[in-house]
Amino acid sequence: MTIALELQQLKKTYSGGVQALRGIDLQVEAGDFYALLGPNGAGKSTTIGIISSLVNKTSGRVSVFGYDLEKDVVNAKRQLGLVPQEFNFNPFETVQQIVVNQAGYYGVERKEAYIRSEKYLKQLDLWGKRNERARMLSGGMKRRLMIARALMHEPKLLILDETDRRRGYRTSPLNVGLFEGFKRQRHHHHSHHTLPGRSRNAVPQYRHYSTR
Repeated sequence: MTIALELQQLKKTYSGGVQALRGIDLQVEAGDFYALLGPNGAGKSTTIGIISSLVNKTSGRVSVFGYDLEKDVVNAKRQLGLVPQEFNFNPFETVQQIVVNQAGYYGVERKEAYIRSEKYLKQLDLWGKRNERARMLSGGMKRRLMIARALMHEPKLLILDETDRRRGYRTSPLNVGLFEGFKRQRHHHHSHHTLPGRSRNAVPQYRHYSTR
């Protein structure tokens, strides 16, 4: 059994004493789709922030495919692709420029980046928009662009933060087939997050979706 993501006694306390995480233990196997569900304040965004190195943990351990996020951050982050809630690309760049430039941040050669851009933009039904500026895309197209960008360094672990909040993204035929294909190719993990209400427990709820 290969562990894609492991959290051990993960804790986070913000200034003022606000305790967002009280000791989370979690193991996700490679090849699984996994959903992290819970109301507002349950700690979902904090958990994702720590995994993606955007938030500093108070204590605990995070490993991605065996790489400790604190001791071997470079290799750990190479295994991880993140699609955040908000669109954070340059709206004045073209679709293809955005994904090719992202690949460059991970050391992917330019020629290979263009090959991958064609592959993923076609899979996400964006190839016909490759020369359009991102600001001209619809909301759904922008979301798919975010996913294509996250895949350009070909991570083993893919995390999507609230991508179906407005559009039911996870369940559309295009995306179910897409994620199943990624799973077969590289054993992807899909983490889906929703925010239905308030929480007093500050502990996320985990629901496992197995495709086996």
